[in-house]
Amino acid sequence: MTSAEAPLAPASMTGYGSGSATIGGITARCDLRSVNHRGFDLRARLPPALQELQGEILALVRAGVGRGHVDAVVEIERGAAASAPFQVDRAKALALRDALRELQTLATDDAQAPTLPPLEPATWLALAMAQPGILEPVATDADRAAQQAAAKAAIAVAITALQASRQREGAHLCADLRAHFATIASLRDAIAASADAAPAAIQARLRAKLRALLVDGSGLDPGRLEAEVALIADRHDIAEELVRLRGHLDAAEAAFAGSEPGRTVGFLVQEMLREANTIGSKANELEVAHRVVAIKVELERVREQVQNLA
Repeated sequence: MTSAEAPLAPASMTGYGSGSATIGGITARCDLRSVNHRGFDLRARLPPALQELQGEILALVRAGVGRGHVDAVVEIERGAAASAPFQVDRAKALALRDALRELQTLATDDAQAPTLPPLEPATWLALAMAQPGILEPVATDADRAAQQAAAKAAIAVAITALQASRQREGAHLCADLRAHFATIASLRDAIAASADAAPAAIQARLRAKLRALLVDGSGLDPGRLEAEVALIADRHDIAEELVRLRGHLDAAEAAFAGSEPGRTVGFLVQEMLREANTIGSKANELEVAHRVVAIKVELERVREQVQNLA
């Protein structure tokens, strides 16, 4: 199995990667930053020669990133060996000249204002060259091809760096999530340890209350009484909820073995919270109620963290 085919470890959706490449005297630099997102979203800032590559760059980054919002910035720099011919945008240059003349006229309208010297050619040229778009290099087909090739190579390097960054963050994130799940499992086991005795204890309390209320129980059907007591005790039985909670914890651990467990673990957290709520509503013991609250606190922490998991 090649490195491209090997399954990736669970990754965070937060990360940063940069890369550069030089082809034909053209150097391209790419910065990628990603944060959590329900799906995939790319916002790219590209130089003009790369605008036609929007779709290709989108597919390239999506394949390497998967889920997450990604900001991509690509910059191009020409070396001495890749000098390109320049062209003058006459319309912009003439508009700048006319604007400067108008400013000079406005500045000298006041009779008391000092007379300004005429606009020197060197000053005019310096101002014109400082304005974007007036003097620009002409992108030939070969120049454009070199820019695009360098940009794609730089993006590939940046994606690899971003993947490594996200996987490092993902390893820390998974370790933290596992610690929370271990705490939940411990609380669940503590509740389960006392769950077997709970129905019998409930039945005993109910019988004691009935004996205190009934001065003469001769008219009471003993069989019916036992059936009602057993039914009430069964309503407080939490064995099934504890089994399902254990199953959800096992499923979450299995999900971490995949490359993108975020959605699965997020769904399982919702199911765990549902079981915890049911246990809390059925169990009357104060100690169980406290442990259920502790489980909910852990699940809330997990729910916040898992949103960053791809």
